[in-house]
Amino acid sequence: MITYPVVDFRVSKHPPKSACEQNYVRAAEWFEKAALQGDADAQCSLGTAYELGRGVPQSDDKAFEFYAQSAAQGISQAQCNLAVS
Repeated sequence: MITYPVVDFRVSKHPPKSACEQNYVRAAEWFEKAALQGDADAQCSLGTAYELGRGVPQSDDKAFEFYAQSAAQGISQAQCNLAVS
């Protein structure tokens, strides 16, 4: 008879999401570094940060600027964000 080890898939090496620290300021800093190098996804994320005021001062003008840069590179989420803003 073959026996198989019992595996509990509920146990994870990674902490639950609620245990992870969210640092919007640090995230915005990294998004800005990538956005200034032309990364379209980072431009869209930074636009969202400015739109919501998460990690940066809220600024509709800055949000529009980064959404426009991202949208020009074909990011559909940025195009949608421009359409509804």
